[in-house]
Amino acid sequence: MKRFLLTLLLIIGIYNSLNAHKADKYYWIEFTDKENTNFNLSNPSIFLSQKAIDRRQKQNIPLDITDLPINNLYIQKIKSYGVNVKNTIKWLNGIIVTTTDETIIEEISFEPFVKNIIEYSIEKSVKKNKFEKSYDNTNSENYPSLIHNGQLIHEKGYTGKDVTITIIDAGFYKVDKLPAFENAIKENRIIATYDFVRNKTDVYSEDTHGMQVLSLIAANKPDILRGSAPDANFVLLRSEDKFTETPIEELYWVDAAEFADSIGTDIISSSLGYSTFDNERGNHFYNELNGKTTIISKAAELASKKGILVVVSAGNEGNDEWGYITPPADAAGILTVGSIDKDLTISPFSSYGPTYDGRVKPDVLSIGSNVKVQNYNGTLTSSSGTSFSTPTIAGLAACLWQANPNLSNTELIKIIIESSCHYQKPGKQFGYGIPNFIRALQTLTEVNKLDISKTFITTPNPFTNNIDIELSEPTKIRMVTIVNTNGKKITEINYYNTEMKNIYLTNLGQLTKGIYIVVILTDDGILSKKLVK
Repeated sequence: MKRFLLTLLLIIGIYNSLNAHKADKYYWIEFTDKENTNFNLSNPSIFLSQKAIDRRQKQNIPLDITDLPINNLYIQKIKSYGVNVKNTIKWLNGIIVTTTDETIIEEISFEPFVKNIIEYSIEKSVKKNKFEKSYDNTNSENYPSLIHNGQLIHEKGYTGKDVTITIIDAGFYKVDKLPAFENAIKENRIIATYDFVRNKTDVYSEDTHGMQVLSLIAANKPDILRGSAPDANFVLLRSEDKFTETPIEELYWVDAAEFADSIGTDIISSSLGYSTFDNERGNHFYNELNGKTTIISKAAELASKKGILVVVSAGNEGNDEWGYITPPADAAGILTVGSIDKDLTISPFSSYGPTYDGRVKPDVLSIGSNVKVQNYNGTLTSSSGTSFSTPTIAGLAACLWQANPNLSNTELIKIIIESSCHYQKPGKQFGYGIPNFIRALQTLTEVNKLDISKTFITTPNPFTNNIDIELSEPTKIRMVTIVNTNGKKITEINYYNTEMKNIYLTNLGQLTKGIYIVVILTDDGILSKKLVK
């Protein structure tokens, strides 16, 4: 009898031990409506920040039912079943719950307010690192904004000040301690952080990918590493679990985008994309790339409709079997960024379009091959991927928005695209090409709409050693810069607002043969012209 009792107790102990270690399953529960909620659209300050409300008002965007929080009675009823409510997503009117008891989920499915339930399997990935990277520092760029004339935007005083940029990524390891982010930390410009995977505010102990992405916008170390919007405000959100690839990460992304909206972000920059998953269930297909099918793409478009400029990476599948852009890159109303190298050649990994419904994607290009970024140990390294072309564009867009904050997000996208080198003839992998942000700024500020060739002449052209610049009338000159076609600064002379009609540039004989651009910064705007040597 004692042996029987001992055996029984042993069996019970083993069963309890196994049950205690049984993994939680994740479920998405979608509700039918938002009726009988305590919130209403006439009093949005309860569930939206004033900055979020101001963004809508400035762009004449009405509030709608997606802005309302989920009916709390529904949430409490689901909690009463004993499940753990992990995330609530008002845009999709549903919640993510976890439980080990599948029978409970079946009971919940009979609730009259439950529209749909989807189970998500969370498994460790056996795939290679999903983030394309290279650690070859040779020929890496420490100021990729140069190819977009970003340095000239900065020199005019537009550095992203008072613009809020949200980065949605896989983690921001040691951002609170690394040198690239010293200014942002000291000036309290990292205004919010949250991890939607683990439900905690700490995002500084996870993956380095988001940290490196952020360094291309926020760093402010002249001649070492300077980001494209070093004076912006930042929100750092984690939605990606580097060690898994499951559809539930798309829901985390939606939750993060929704949070960004609610606190009043201006720009979302995200270097994440989804096409295939660990267990193949939920894999996307090309016919889904219409901006209307995948959850993450629908959410990206919704964020855009709420006045946010959404900038996302095209994907690193260009030389893989998939090949195409990865959601949310197919979303309408957003800016999708592909990758080139320092020689302005398409990076082989850069995903291509068009979308299934025939829209141009990617929209624009920036340097994503061997880009110099902050490393986890305080030094610099170089990384590759459309992950690293995206933040440059997002930051420069912030600078343009600072220059004219009354623009809508759609107007901003239009100006950026129309400034790009292939605007008249886009392609499936390079989209509209490389944006010229000085040209965009000229369009934005309506400066120098006259034919530039009539504003000043240069002789000789082609030149050998010296250039004589003759302006049509005396003009106050701040600075004259010569850059190459990559946007790299060759020479710069500061004239400190001196009124001049003739400018003489000498000692240019050391320049190699090729095409250059002379840029004249005046009191009234920017003049430029191509030069040939």
